Amino acid sequence: MAAEGWEGDLYDTWFDGPLSMDGRKKRQTKMGTLVALTIHETDRAWLVRVEREKVWLPKSQCSRELGDIEGDIFSIPEWLVNRAGIDQFVEYQ
Repeated sequence: MAAEGWEGDLYDTWFDGPLSMDGRKKRQTKMGTLVALTIHETDRAWLVRVEREKVWLPKSQCSRELGDIEGDIFSIPEWLVNRAGIDQFVEYQ
């Protein structure tokens, strides 16, 4: 719960991240860069190949720049990198 008149972020000891003023947890969005070959595209996602892995990247969470023969350049949030298990292929600024 937010204290009345409090203007900053509140931190929950178990979550270890900022809470919004209504007490909901905010997702930290550290973005990384991934170079991958786009195999297929739908209205909602890209299917990409990263080494031997195939991974779906939702368009609502990622952005893509067309690349060269090595692949396209994707901006991808850290939580999705961890969930997909491709952290060794992603660079962070």
